[in-house]
Amino acid sequence: MLQILYKYLALNKRAVIPGVGAFYIHRKPATLDFSNKAFIAPTTKILFDESLIDGDKNFYSFIAKEQQIEEGEAVQSFNQFSKDLKENLQTNRAVQLPGVGLLTKDGSGKVVFQPVDSVASFYPNVSVEREISEVVYKEQVVVESKESDDRIVETEMAEVEPPSKKKDYWWLIAALLAVVAIAAIIYYYNENGSFR
Repeated sequence: MLQILYKYLALNKRAVIPGVGAFYIHRKPATLDFSNKAFIAPTTKILFDESLIDGDKNFYSFIAKEQQIEEGEAVQSFNQFSKDLKENLQTNRAVQLPGVGLLTKDGSGKVVFQPVDSVASFYPNVSVEREISEVVYKEQVVVESKESDDRIVETEMAEVEPPSKKKDYWWLIAALLAVVAIAAIIYYYNENGSFR
């Protein structure tokens, strides 16, 4: 049943376990952190809401389809799963849901959820530092002034041209092939006297 629950959660971004709570998938899109010059990868996090405890009719239909059983039987099967999960949580104070996270009960009886690490947490942020190659310092010239002992440093900026594209010489090869073809035609005509 846990595999079906996880599959339903992945497909619909929400799954409710009656009497326990609802699981949500919250997706945070990728962002650019300009101050740290970093590209932050998108993240997906599973959240839990204990206040939603009513069943989802679509989920029962999904269970029936996945297990190839009648919907009434799917409702009974999932209600039994939900009941067992609540009892297990009550007695052991912790239930591990593979692929989803860990449900625990604190001293006041409140259900606390710790999601599993998302795949994105294993990938570091990417540096997006831009290299400026259009402008480069050409040289520094030290000029001494006769009127004072101050040195004036002038920096000249020069724009660097983008690397030139490699010249194409395809037309030269085409012209050479045309000359060879014409020479072959003339040779054939001289040897045979006609084109027949």
